[in-house]
Amino acid sequence: VGSPIAPVIAGSLIVAAPVNAQGVPNPPTLCAAEETRAGDSPEEGLPTAGGKKWNPGHYLKPQGNHAQSDTESYLSSISSQITKVEDSPEIKGATIAYAWGVVEPSLGNYNWEPIYRHLDYLSARGKKLILSINVKCFGTDCKNLAPSNLSGEVFVTPREAPTQIVEIWEGANMDAYIALWQALGEEFDDNPALEMVLGAESTPSLQGSTPTGYTKGAYAEQLKRMYSAQAESFPSTNVAANINFLGQEVS
Repeated sequence: VGSPIAPVIAGSLIVAAPVNAQGVPNPPTLCAAEETRAGDSPEEGLPTAGGKKWNPGHYLKPQGNHAQSDTESYLSSISSQITKVEDSPEIKGATIAYAWGVVEPSLGNYNWEPIYRHLDYLSARGKKLILSINVKCFGTDCKNLAPSNLSGEVFVTPREAPTQIVEIWEGANMDAYIALWQALGEEFDDNPALEMVLGAESTPSLQGSTPTGYTKGAYAEQLKRMYSAQAESFPSTNVAANINFLGQEVS
């Protein structure tokens, strides 16, 4: 209440953007260009941020275990949950997480169907997708966390309720993860319904354990490689760095 300011939240980043005459927050100055798409109007589109798609607002976040062994059960649950976007016109879309191994069952073998299933549903209703590809899950049912070729590259914390994470602090594993983002960019960047992409969050959730080869510095360097590769792969789509750990190392 008060000044017309709307928060734009991505991970731990909060940017206050003033509202324009159309009632839509302008692109934040940290990435805004002094231009909009030709013919912009409430019906034809919104101002872009540095040439990127720009549709700020409320997004629904459905819940579930993205890496569970019963993939179809998870995907069907997401499909059911996102029908809620039809109940509230102010909801701009949904942010949906997929496990790496679901969209890339084996290295170089991509399965875009799960993403298109939800992207097409949202697009048909004038809604947008914020896409996340996760490399971590909590618990024991994490079968689809990585491509089958990298099943031995998943670290499991020695806890009764473990965290499982693909060892993307190892350069070769990050190479493969980056290759996925490059393929995703080729497939989806020009899709107007894809609003934003999120990579792995910066906390590995190791719960006090230290995997062989892991250091904060090594992990931070690999995350920075990922952020750069995502930015290059998605020239028309906003990329959010989901930073909730290693802030000093990756800032």
